[in-house]
Formats: sequence, structure tokens, C-alpha cells
Amino acid sequence: MIVHATNGLGTGEGTALHTHGQFFNGSSWYDGAVQTTQCPIPPGETLDYHIDTSLQTGTYWYVSSAYTIRR
Repeated sequence: MIVHATNGLGTGEGTALHTHGQFFNGSSWYDGAVQTTQCPIPPGETLDYHIDTSLQTGTYWYVSSAYTIRR
């Protein structure tokens, strides 16, 4: 699965997509826990999440995670 995430917040906040129910063996930076496993996506920028779903079955969900970028 490929998810194209663009930060269109326009508020100076970084963002990411945080997942639940998804395995990230060898690619934990796609977990989306801002400032824990992933740097935030800066305003106006895009990140493509490449997620291998062939290794598991079940239900997955995604939530946004925001982080205020201090200047």
C-alpha cells in the first residue's frame, strides 16, 4: 500500500500518519509517532508511506499526529 500524505495544515505544524494494528518490521519510521519514530512532515511537504501489507491480515487504522514546529 502506498499512502501519499501532504501536510496542508498551513499553521506551522508538522504532521504524520500514525498507525494502529500495522507491523513495521524494519521500517519503524513509517509508524508516524512524531518525534518518537518519525520526524514530522513539514508544512507544504509530502511523504509517501510504502507499507507492506502482504505479511499480515486484520484491521488497520490511521490517525493524524501533529507537532508544532518552533522557529
